[in-house]
Amino acid sequence: LRLKVISLKTFVDSSSLDATTILNEIIPKGSESTILPNKNAFKMFYEQTVDSGHEITIYYWSLVQYIKPNKVRLCNFSFTILTDRLGAKSIFKEIEFITEQIKSAEFTAY
Repeated sequence: LRLKVISLKTFVDSSSLDATTILNEIIPKGSESTILPNKNAFKMFYEQTVDSGHEITIYYWSLVQYIKPNKVRLCNFSFTILTDRLGAKSIFKEIEFITEQIKSAEFTAY
């Protein structure tokens, strides 16, 4: 499991922006982002590729916290597995566990 955290400022000071809009603009891949009960935006997707001759699947989870008027925190998590292990029940449970933990993550005070 890998994590990348980015803090940035938006170019727009706007009360009409929300975390889901920002996340969909920053990470256009995958489905539309959803807003979580803690007001963070969440998105999950995966891609399959080949690395050093091995077929791999990379799962991505992204969280965005929008701090009005113009600050954004972006956390990107990734988890890589061999594609031929996708059918394993243990892998399914691991991905499910990671997803729930990321959805419940909270950012500390700014």
